[in-house]
Amino acid sequence: MKLPIGKSDFSISATVSSRDKTIGIWLNILGSNAKDNYDKLYSAGYEKSFDEVNQDLNWDRMEGRKMCAVILKTSGDFSNSEDWDNQFEWFKIHLEKYQKFFKPIIMKL
Repeated sequence: MKLPIGKSDFSISATVSSRDKTIGIWLNILGSNAKDNYDKLYSAGYEKSFDEVNQDLNWDRMEGRKMCAVILKTSGDFSNSEDWDNQFEWFKIHLEKYQKFFKPIIMKL
């Protein structure tokens, strides 16, 4: 599922992986200026992001690809419906943190 975050070359994705048994959130940075936008975002938010979003963020410039991302994953077997409430709560908390932290920075880029 992709969610807008204010600019067309940026989006947030909520992901599930049955293979890895993980759930995650990706801030996707796309387009012809992806690397430049990533570098600007990195300069503006890298240090604070670990305190305000999550200490386990993975900032990935994805060298050799046409995109970059800021990724957060946790264990979660989406096929286990008994754990859905916990997984949905994790998504809610962290999607809100992504929006609150990254959107103002992105809007200034």
